Amino acid sequence: MQEPNISLKDLRRSELLNAASQLLALKPTASLAEIAAYAQIGKATLHRYFASRQDLMLALGDRALARRSPPRAGTRRAC
Repeated sequence: MQEPNISLKDLRRSELLNAASQLLALKPTASLAEIAAYAQIGKATLHRYFASRQDLMLALGDRALARRSPPRAGTRRAC
């Protein structure tokens, strides 16, 4: 089976999201500087991937939603 073609940029972005997720679980108010330090990169490098903390948080939310499995047939959404 062939591995999906993932660019280095996408791989690095995923690693940064993982690090941010881990730190934010421990410290929800962590700044971008703290997240960069936790990921062992400079703040400028983090800004290459995420322009702001809000962009980072939105990316984390998007990833969480993308990982969520689709509803099963016959189930209703609670709204």
